[in-house]
Amino acid sequence: MEELTIKQFSDLTYNKLSELEEEVSLSDPTIGSTFPCRIISTPIEVVQKTDRKGVNLLKQFQISISHFGISSNECMEMVSQTDNKLSEYKFVKTNTLPIKYDKEIEKYNLITTYEVYWNALVKSFMSVK
Repeated sequence: MEELTIKQFSDLTYNKLSELEEEVSLSDPTIGSTFPCRIISTPIEVVQKTDRKGVNLLKQFQISISHFGISSNECMEMVSQTDNKLSEYKFVKTNTLPIKYDKEIEKYNLITTYEVYWNALVKSFMSVK
């Protein structure tokens, strides 16, 4: 049995997205950042099931990814790549926000949210749907 912490989950997500060409970061971009880029938000963790001793057996994780690019089309293409890459870990996209233009950094931003379960008994991810 292996419990997965928020940091471990964030690191796994970061490493998986780093396999793509674009920059990946855990902090908001600035005008001097490398674009296009993906920003990983702090994950949300919900314990779904514990054993009699209180050991976490099943957790649900939710994470939002911001996709920054020079055009809305670039952001949409990045989301498709993110979807494909995170599906390797059985992540399911549960929400997409409208594309917005960030005037401070002069880039477009498309935010998507993903969810997945972690089963500590079998040490693997499980799809939420």
